Amino acid sequence: MGRLTTYDHFQMRQLAARLRAARIAAGCVSMDDGARRCGTVSGVYNRHETGVIMPTIPLILRYAKGFGVSPCWLAFGIAVKKAKPPPRRSTRFST
Repeated sequence: MGRLTTYDHFQMRQLAARLRAARIAAGCVSMDDGARRCGTVSGVYNRHETGVIMPTIPLILRYAKGFGVSPCWLAFGIAVKKAKPPPRRSTRFST
């Protein structure tokens, strides 16, 4: 793998900020609490939340599930809206 670009570093910092926000919103006070909640090693989690290394997709999925957030939001900052049910159609026929 080649050298990381400025954009790559920016993406890692953004993901780290979302990871921290998700941990705090889930009620985990420390990074160690967050790691325990997600079932991962605290040293690895700390490096992800501080933006030192980028988590893999399986770890992003684990963090999203542990903190109760969308994997799309955690990885990319994309808010996923729930689909609205279609409007009910009237069963009456107009004459």
